[in-house]
Amino acid sequence: MLLFTIIFVAFGLAMWVAAGVLFYFRRRQLRKTEYMGRIETTNASDVSSLAPGTPAEVKGTLRCADPVESEMAKQPCAYYISKVIREYQGHG
Repeated sequence: MLLFTIIFVAFGLAMWVAAGVLFYFRRRQLRKTEYMGRIETTNASDVSSLAPGTPAEVKGTLRCADPVESEMAKQPCAYYISKVIREYQGHG
């Protein structure tokens, strides 16, 4: 009888922890969604007037005098960023 009580209590605690984790990630996602909703839409022709790093939703076709080629897709673009993450495994 005591074993079942311990199992049910442990299961209940695990459910509360899972609910807390889900609530945390839901709130985090809602904040991101609200942030994206507050970003103003900018015409492609006006992007150059924004400060570097300013988030913007862009409508239209962006053209630049000297496009660069994206590293992975090999497509012309005005800007791209690439990050290489290397993982090393030890011998042993």
